[in-house]
Amino acid sequence: MKALTKLTLFAAVALAFTACKKDEDPEPTPTTPVTPKISLEFEFMNGPAQFDINNNLLADSAGRLVSFNKVRFFASHTRLDDMGGNELQNYADKYMLVDAANASNTFELGDSFTGHVHMFHFNVGLDSITNHSNLLDQAPPPLNDATMHWNWNPMAGYKFIVMEGQWDSDGDDLITANDDAFAYHIATDDLLGSKSIMSHMDVFSDSNASLSVHIDMALDGPTLRITGEAPAEWLASAARRGPSIEGIEAVVDRIGDEPHKLSGRAKDMGSAAVFLTLLLLIVVWSTVAVERFFPGFHLW
Repeated sequence: MKALTKLTLFAAVALAFTACKKDEDPEPTPTTPVTPKISLEFEFMNGPAQFDINNNLLADSAGRLVSFNKVRFFASHTRLDDMGGNELQNYADKYMLVDAANASNTFELGDSFTGHVHMFHFNVGLDSITNHSNLLDQAPPPLNDATMHWNWNPMAGYKFIVMEGQWDSDGDDLITANDDAFAYHIATDDLLGSKSIMSHMDVFSDSNASLSVHIDMALDGPTLRITGEAPAEWLASAARRGPSIEGIEAVVDRIGDEPHKLSGRAKDMGSAAVFLTLLLLIVVWSTVAVERFFPGFHLW
């Protein structure tokens, strides 16, 4: 009888122990924190409508028809700021070649933090070191795109913005093979542009910021108007400095033959360059003539 009592007591204790184990919470399954990714999407626009590189006909400020067949630009050095202007994330090594001919222009910048992004900042073009790396054949995409580089003058570096097409040069209100072509190639370190876009975007999972590139605004000059969802807008243009050939080409910020102050400035710069060239020619030949006919006399 005592043995049976001990056995019953042992069974009761074992049952109670098993019941307690069932009531305990299960062990949590380890989880790996997920780092959100952030992307930039560029959408080409013609006014309120999407821009189609294969079917576009626009009018410039003088009413002449213009058709683009190539619109491309580099975007780089994207930075995210908070409400106080403090840097949250910097994608200095991310280079994007935005092309109106692409079906999509969405670029993943990389890992992001979780929180509120107040401003996006990025360059239209490339920084000076990258611009003059002169390693086109060894550069990673998209920097290895030879069509975006001044191959005939490697020291000039890359083309930051390329816009090409035709305009109604014969005035028949049509764009045909007989009409003249135009090409705007914005380049050199002086013409590096910068953009700041207010976003007010909360990042808690993979997020995408959409920006609009307004091609119709480029008809007022070879710049690209890029906007976000906020009312504030900035032009992707830089201060134009220096009487270089690239500078003169960039100053003619228009299509047309009517009087314009920028055209006048370009002509003045060209005239000044011609005058300095003639002056230098006179000085050189005068020096040669004096030393040839008056050996004992030196001008300098």
